[in-house]
Amino acid sequence: MKVPTFEEIKEALEIPFKDGGAMTLQYAREKGLKWYFTGEPCSRGHIAQRLTANSKCRKCSELDSASRYRQGGKYD
Repeated sequence: MKVPTFEEIKEALEIPFKDGGAMTLQYAREKGLKWYFTGEPCSRGHIAQRLTANSKCRKCSELDSASRYRQGGKYD
C-alpha cells in the first residue's frame, strides 16, 4: 500500500498551505471558496475567516446578525 505524500494530500484536498494557511481574496475567488483566511485582524481586531463576497470577517458577521436579531430584524 502506497502512503501519499504531504504534497499529494494538500493537492487532493485543495488546501492552500502557504504562509501558515493564509490565502488571498483573489485565490479564494479563483477557487470559488465561500470563506478565506488571511491571518490579519479585521478593522474591529478579529482574526477570523472572511467572507469572499464582501471580505467581512466571520466574527463581525455573527455580531451584526445577532444585533439585527435583537432589533427585530430592522436594518438601520
